[in-house]
Amino acid sequence: MRFEIFFYAVFAAGIWGFIWHQAVCKSPWGFVSPKSLLVFGIFFYYIIPSLYWSFRSWQYYVPPYFEGLPLVLGNVIIFGLPFLAYAMFGKKKARPPEDKITSLKLQYSAGLWLLAVPAAAGILIRIYFIQSGWIARLGREFPILFGSQNFTMILANFTYYIACTCFIFILFGNKTLRRSGWILWGVEGLLRLLTFQRKGIVRFVFLSFVLGIIKGGKITVAKAAGLAGIVLLVLSILGAAQHLVFHRIQESGRQYMTLEDTISVLWSGAEEYSSNTIQGKHISEERNFLLRSLDDALYRMYDARSASAVMAAIPELLPFSYGATFLNVLYTFIPRYFWRNKPDMADVHHITNEIMYPERGNPLGTIAEFYLSCGYVAVFFGGLVFLLICNGFDFLLDYRKNYLWPAIICSYPILSEQFVYASFNASQRICELLRGFIVVGMIAGVLWLFKIKLEKIPGEEA
Repeated sequence: MRFEIFFYAVFAAGIWGFIWHQAVCKSPWGFVSPKSLLVFGIFFYYIIPSLYWSFRSWQYYVPPYFEGLPLVLGNVIIFGLPFLAYAMFGKKKARPPEDKITSLKLQYSAGLWLLAVPAAAGILIRIYFIQSGWIARLGREFPILFGSQNFTMILANFTYYIACTCFIFILFGNKTLRRSGWILWGVEGLLRLLTFQRKGIVRFVFLSFVLGIIKGGKITVAKAAGLAGIVLLVLSILGAAQHLVFHRIQESGRQYMTLEDTISVLWSGAEEYSSNTIQGKHISEERNFLLRSLDDALYRMYDARSASAVMAAIPELLPFSYGATFLNVLYTFIPRYFWRNKPDMADVHHITNEIMYPERGNPLGTIAEFYLSCGYVAVFFGGLVFLLICNGFDFLLDYRKNYLWPAIICSYPILSEQFVYASFNASQRICELLRGFIVVGMIAGVLWLFKIKLEKIPGEEA
C-alpha cells in the first residue's frame, strides 16, 4: 500500500513540478502567478504530506486513512492534466510587465485616504472581537451587534479586506501613504498575533510574501528557508501551546490576552515543546524536536487524509452529488443578513463528519468535492475550470487600465489565497474569488471618482 502511495505521489510531483516550472517561466509574476500558487497548494496539502507519511510512522490517535490515498493522488494527477496540456502546448514566452510596480505611482492620490476608512473600521472591529474573547479556539461564535449575528458577520468582512488598503498605499502611494500603509499592516500583524490563531498568522505571512514579490523582491534560499521555518513553527509550536491560552485567560480574569500575555505564552509553549513536556492527542510523541515539529506540521497540513476517507466511501456509502454542492456559487452575492436561511457553505463538511465520526470539522477539499460530483470526469472538468480561472487572472494582471489595474494588484494577494487553499472546497474558492471582485470594483470606483491615475515616477526606469 505504501509503495503505491509513494508511486502516485512521485508521479503527481513530477507532473505538477513541470506545470510549476512552466508557470514561473511563462508568467511575469513568477512565483506568485496564479498557476504557481495553485501548484504550491497542491504540493502543500496533498503531495508533500502523503509522501512524508508514507515513510514516517503515524503518531496520532486518529486514523490516517492511507487506504484511499492512491485514489486521492490519482485524481490529483487527473486534475492536473488540463494544466499539463496547456503547459506543453500553450503560449511559449512570457510578456514582461510594461512597467515595474516600483516605478509607478497614483496621480492625485490624496483621495486614497478614503480607503483608510474601511481599513480603520476593520481594525477596530478586530480589536472588539479580541476583547470579546475571539482568540485561539476559545471564540466559536461571533458577538452579536445590534441584535443580529448576521450583521456582525458582514462587519467582520472589513477585517478580511484590511490588506487591500495597506497594499494600495504601499504599492502606489506617495511617501506619506506608503508609511501609513506599513503602519496599518504592522498593526494588522500584531492583532493577528494577539488572536493566537494559526490560520490567521500563516495568512499574514503569506500575504506579506506575495506583497514582497509584487514589489520586486527576489526569492533566495535563505528567504525560502526562513519562510518555511516560520510556517513550521506556527503549525507546530503555536498549535501545541494553545492550551496555555486558556490558563492565561483564567489567571488574568480577562477574555483576551495582552501583548505581554501573548509573548509569555509563546515563550512558555516553545520551552515546553522543546523539552517535550507538552502532551496531547494532536502532538507527536517523537522525542527529537525537529522531527516532532515536522510531524505536527505535516499532520496539520495533511488534508489529503479527509479527502481519502470521503473519496474511498464514494459511491458505496456516499452517492454522487452531481454538482449539488456547487449551487452555493449561484447565490454567493446574496447577504445572509437578508436571507436568514441561506445555505451555509460549511454544510458540505458534514460529509466528513459522517464518514470520519467521531472526528469533526475536517475539510473536504477541492479534489474530493469534484470527485463527489461525478467521479473522475468531474475532477478533469474541475481542472479545466481552474485552468480557465488562472488564465483569466493572468489576463487581468496584465490588463493595464488606469482605474482597474491598481485595484486588481492591491487585491491580488487576498484573491491569490484561493489559489493556494487546495484544502478549501472548490465551490468555496470560486465564491470567495467572485466576492473579492466586489472589493476590486469598490476600489476602482474610488480611483475613478477622484480621477486617480497611474503615472511613472520621475527619474525611475520602467
